[in-house]
Amino acid sequence: MDGVLPGGGLALAVSGDGRSRSFLRDEAGRIRNIAPPEVAREPLLFASMIRVGRA
Repeated sequence: MDGVLPGGGLALAVSGDGRSRSFLRDEAGRIRNIAPPEVAREPLLFASMIRVGRA
C-alpha cells in the first residue's frame, strides 16, 4: 500500500478475519517498508489482496 509510509515505499497489511487489517511493523512499532532497496523511497502502488485459507 502506498501513501502509508512517509517518503514512499511499500507496506503490507494483514488480516486474520477478513474484515480488520493491521500493518506489518518493525521492532519499534513503525510500519515496515518491505520495498526492495532500489525502490524503497519511490511512490509505489501495488494494491493486491490474497485470501489464504477459509474465512
